[in-house]
Amino acid sequence: MFVPIGLLLAIEKIKFPILWSACFSLLVEGSQLLFRKGMFETDDIISNTAGAVFGLLLYKLIVSLIQNPWIKEKTQNLLKHKVIQLLLKKGNEVYKKYIKRLLDILISVLVLVILSPIYLLTWIAIKLESPGPAIFRQTRLGKDHKEFTLYKFRSMVVNAEHTGSGVYSGKNDARVTKIGRIIRATSIDELPQAWNMLKGDMSLIGPRPPLTYHPWPISQYTKEQLHMFDVRPGITGWAQVHGRKEVEWHERIKLNNWYVDHCSFLLDVKILFMTVFKVATNADNENTGATVRNE
Repeated sequence: MFVPIGLLLAIEKIKFPILWSACFSLLVEGSQLLFRKGMFETDDIISNTAGAVFGLLLYKLIVSLIQNPWIKEKTQNLLKHKVIQLLLKKGNEVYKKYIKRLLDILISVLVLVILSPIYLLTWIAIKLESPGPAIFRQTRLGKDHKEFTLYKFRSMVVNAEHTGSGVYSGKNDARVTKIGRIIRATSIDELPQAWNMLKGDMSLIGPRPPLTYHPWPISQYTKEQLHMFDVRPGITGWAQVHGRKEVEWHERIKLNNWYVDHCSFLLDVKILFMTVFKVATNADNENTGATVRNE
């Protein structure tokens, strides 16, 4: 079960992966002590570290094989074969039409059930810190640019979008509550969107749904820009792992359109892993200025 941890550790910028793996194992054992009496179990620390290192080595092996010139050439030649292309096309159509939605339902149910304690604790923390509802509701544009209600845990004071800098929330924004800073940094504020997934408003992976008035009203979208509404919006997406909040909206829509044209199971898996890294490092999670340029 710790092989995925090895994959997360397999980042070129991280030095001493064995040390990182051992620290993770110690963290797991230490966390368990909070809930039960006992001592650190050496066998578990060793096995956890070994599992993480194995995952790291497996990742390195897979990357080296993929980057091997001979394998790359053979793979490219195989993918160019008409039969393979037809199978990939048909499989991709089935994924987009049926499997993607089925996975969204299964994942949303699991999230709502397994993470229910986090939902409850977050709700209580928000209510204790500031007056107002714990759940923030906002009208967004979804598939076929139809309006729907998006749910998030409230991370700002009530009516924040109508005060100060409006939709822009930069670093040290006074409207963000103390609990809000924590749930934003960890993306816990996005968890209620699992309900949007279950309802069919959203998907796990897809373009982030824009506001009805930002970056501009739907009537001002060009025909090309409306293309991003051909799929369900997502909790995370291609634009989010390529700049997240720092990407200007014209460029963001181009990235969204690219995703719509190239949507596949493998691409969604890639985006999911890239999202985990972004969330873990809290990268690109602050607006550094206006995200809409004047044209």
